[in-house]
Amino acid sequence: MGRHRKIRVAEAETNETAKAQAAAKAPPSPSNWGANERRRSCPKCESVRSKINGARELANPRRIIRNRACLDCGQHFTTNEPVV
Repeated sequence: MGRHRKIRVAEAETNETAKAQAAAKAPPSPSNWGANERRRSCPKCESVRSKINGARELANPRRIIRNRACLDCGQHFTTNEPVV
């Protein structure tokens, strides 16, 4: 491995470590909730507070379709979530 390649690898590892430390310290916000939280947030007001009005399970692939209503603005929306 060349000298320049070793430096680039070391810089990449340092950047990844710094990003991980910053994410661990950051308070919960829409940018670091994760993909699942963003999928469950209201499309109108971005709130994650919602009420489930109904659900059905799909067999293949294993997913749950949930009908939700936002508790902040009242918008109705549907989520497609994996079964864990």
